[in-house]
Amino acid sequence: MFGGFCYYVESRPFSIVLEDYLALKLPAKQLREGCGQGDGQLFNPGGGDFIMREYLALSDQALADEERLDAYVLASYHFIAGQETMEEGLANDDLWRGREGLYKQAKRSKEV
Repeated sequence: MFGGFCYYVESRPFSIVLEDYLALKLPAKQLREGCGQGDGQLFNPGGGDFIMREYLALSDQALADEERLDAYVLASYHFIAGQETMEEGLANDDLWRGREGLYKQAKRSKEV
């Protein structure tokens, strides 16, 4: 996938390894917190306009901290395995609803 590796739980992707990046699919709250505290940023494989808004690409600092890394990997795994509750914001089924619908508003706001 994308020239890297994609890891699955119960036939659903939860982790992508691409070049120097480890990106994890996380609940919305953890995505916002992770970005806010500098643990990573939204995953942008290959650059350009395509952003996988449900994945956090971990920073070098987060990758070097074994406890933080473990916490993020477990959170992603549990979220995709259905062991975490859904939250307001991003949901586990965002991908299934289709990327086009998710990004229309973001694209329009860029054009304005």
